[in-house]
Amino acid sequence: MKNLLKLAQPAIIFALFGTTIVFGGFLLLTHDAQAQYGSSCSDYGIMAYESGGYCKCMSGYVMGEGVLGNSYCISETQACQDQYGFNARANYSGGCECGYGYVFGKNYSGQTQCVSGDSACHDEYGIMSRYDSLSDTCECSYGYIFDTNMFGDQQCTNANQVCRSDHGYRSSYDSLSNKCECDSGYTFDDDYQCVEKQNNVYFKLLDINPENDKELLIKSDYDYSKYIVRVGVGCLSTSIERYRGKNLVVNLGTDYSVDTFDTVVLQDHSQTCSIMHKEKTYDDSFPEPEEEEDYSYYFQSTQTYTPPQTTPKQATVEQEVQTDETLKEEVPRGEQEMIDEVETTEVSTSSDTDTNQEDLGVVKESFFKKIISFFKSWF
Repeated sequence: MKNLLKLAQPAIIFALFGTTIVFGGFLLLTHDAQAQYGSSCSDYGIMAYESGGYCKCMSGYVMGEGVLGNSYCISETQACQDQYGFNARANYSGGCECGYGYVFGKNYSGQTQCVSGDSACHDEYGIMSRYDSLSDTCECSYGYIFDTNMFGDQQCTNANQVCRSDHGYRSSYDSLSNKCECDSGYTFDDDYQCVEKQNNVYFKLLDINPENDKELLIKSDYDYSKYIVRVGVGCLSTSIERYRGKNLVVNLGTDYSVDTFDTVVLQDHSQTCSIMHKEKTYDDSFPEPEEEEDYSYYFQSTQTYTPPQTTPKQATVEQEVQTDETLKEEVPRGEQEMIDEVETTEVSTSSDTDTNQEDLGVVKESFFKKIISFFKSWF
């Protein structure tokens, strides 16, 4: 049995290769629009003709598959459409190409077909891509640029998102220059990151509050606005004093007006301090501090009672008493009783205040005048 198989192998191989060669030759003949001569050429359609004993297809036609599955002379465009779809067409070189707006691509079955340019670009670069028929290439839609995704594939990605990913949140895409730029008020640093642009402006230190040496009155050299600012730690009072009437630097950030937390820079002393409070003003200096009034009170001392033996008035009273005793010796008895009664009244009154003593002296003086007048009338 094995010997028979060995003997039969050459015949089997020849039969297989012979069949392949014959079939290939047949296809070659049909592709070259050559067939049997004679009336049989009509079997290949009206565009077939006999030449040199062979059937050929006229110019612009090729031997293809007819409606019934037989060989038939069909147009070159039809042959391209049969192979690449309805949007394919024959070119001048005898090959196939896709019509306007279409490119070779893969259909849903994975076959090469003429598909729309936008569809082919979407498949390769995402839905934000589109086909440019003039350049016959894919491009990204407005506001999108090519960027490599996490899988290493080129995709049309939001341009601003790409710029912010590469240069920071303050960057954006400039469609005119087709590159990433920093937003207004920001600039690229050494690492190509967008950082805040520092607007350093000279301010003249007009005055320092005499009651608070951290409160300054400054005037801008940029717009001549005047501000009262209170600074925090970082700037020594002795250093600030040296800038009175001179320029110091204020870092205003992205604008040109003084804001809270802008920075005062004492450029000659390498000192900086933040502005903790600010207000606009039209004054050129702080008001002078008011002088404190002297509110010393003087209380008038109250009159105190002086013992009778230490006052000059008491001596006078004693002299008057002695005079009275002298008079007693010279007056009659009835009149003496009158005088004694008056003296008793005087003694009781002498224990009162000095004011009453003065009144008593007046009364006594008037009384003695009456006594003297009485005696004069008798003598």
